[in-house]
Amino acid sequence: MYTAGANDPHVAGMAMPVFGPDEAFAGALSITGPITRFTREAAAAAASTLRDAARELTRALGGQPPRYTVAAATVAA
Repeated sequence: MYTAGANDPHVAGMAMPVFGPDEAFAGALSITGPITRFTREAAAAAASTLRDAARELTRALGGQPPRYTVAAATVAA
């Protein structure tokens, strides 16, 4: 999910969930940056890499990655 200026008008970010065994939420991987550089376009370009890293970490923790699309992760404002 991508957000821009939600808590700080100068910061944008995106996060993907990480799960452990039994679909237990373990945490999240995130990317943040200045809103002027981490634009919606930059988030779209980084989304698949972040998603893949979250899936790999989920598997390493013994979890099953959820089935979601990159498009769904980057559409939210």
